[in-house]
Amino acid sequence: MKKVAHFYCYGIIGERDPLFKVFTGEDDPVISSAKIVDFLNGLSTDIEEVVVHINSRGGNYTEGFAIYNLLTGSGKKITTIGEGQVASIATVVYLAGTKRRIYNTVQPLIHNPWVDPSTLGSSATADDLQAIADEMKLAETKLLDFYVEKTGADKATLEALMKEDVPFSADQALELKFATEIIEPVKAMAYVSINKSSNHNDIMSEVKKVTSKLENKINDILDFMSGKKKTIKAEADAQAADYNTDDGKTISVDGDLAVGSAVTVDGQPTPDATYTLDDGTVIKTDADSNISEVTPPTEASAETDKEKELQAEIVALKEENKTLKDAQAKIETKLNAIAKNIQSNYVVKTGQTNMRTEKSDEKPSTKEEKRKAVLDRKAQYNSKKNNSDSK
Repeated sequence: MKKVAHFYCYGIIGERDPLFKVFTGEDDPVISSAKIVDFLNGLSTDIEEVVVHINSRGGNYTEGFAIYNLLTGSGKKITTIGEGQVASIATVVYLAGTKRRIYNTVQPLIHNPWVDPSTLGSSATADDLQAIADEMKLAETKLLDFYVEKTGADKATLEALMKEDVPFSADQALELKFATEIIEPVKAMAYVSINKSSNHNDIMSEVKKVTSKLENKINDILDFMSGKKKTIKAEADAQAADYNTDDGKTISVDGDLAVGSAVTVDGQPTPDATYTLDDGTVIKTDADSNISEVTPPTEASAETDKEKELQAEIVALKEENKTLKDAQAKIETKLNAIAKNIQSNYVVKTGQTNMRTEKSDEKPSTKEEKRKAVLDRKAQYNSKKNNSDSK
């Protein structure tokens, strides 16, 4: 059996930050060429294929091509799978696969290279800007030629897509030969099993039974939607199903979610109870723990569900923000420790000692002492002068 290794290109493509782990204690989440080298070097010799799972909005132009070169030059069969975002330079990594699979919900995006204005500084001259523009134009040409070479698609079409900078569909990706295969979701199928030995009349009878059931079910649904019926009648042969409530309980319903079906929670009957399912549906049970009423979710409950989703996203963002703040605190703590270490080990080198120094205890401190010091100095001066004059 062929042995396969998997690499998950989930995140931004860029250069490895050697200080990230030093200051945070965690691995750098950026997908870098260095990380690919570590991955490939860690593979056992019997690995024949590498599957690269991609969910990335792109990143650094140079790193993207470096990763492509490392994968295609690894000597392994490369298969890429577009599972989420496949955008910008991540499309170059995606094209490293000889087999390129993509989920039908994924929308790839290609565009011309760009530069972050904040990296230009405040003193860029016209020559500096022109040099940057020339370099970007070369990168744009290289990227376009690469796409044409790898896909065989029309150059003008690809150039237009790069200028538009908008996602295209998985079907377009297949048509342009970015992808070699679209992954379709598994679809549920219902069928009627009929014995091959049955005669024509038996077959037609079976078909009529199924058709009649479907018609009755459709009529029930139409009456329910029009308000003629409050509930949809349960089928006698319906299977048991579990449902989650908005407060975290699991309800088992013996049959369809309809009037007459028996309800239990943790295997126990639930007489005269009311439950709200996580989709907003409200069910009530009678004294025998059978469903007595089913109220479908309203627009308001749908809005509530949306609010719950948004609240969950807010909680996730808060957790992410807390993680970032914790990382920042770790970095600041280590930087402060480094600064203190430098300060404690730093010795100021002095030059020649100042020749005119006085001890602090010899300096006059009070007003009277200052006055006396001045008079003494004046007397010394006059004495020296007199001695000089007498000579």
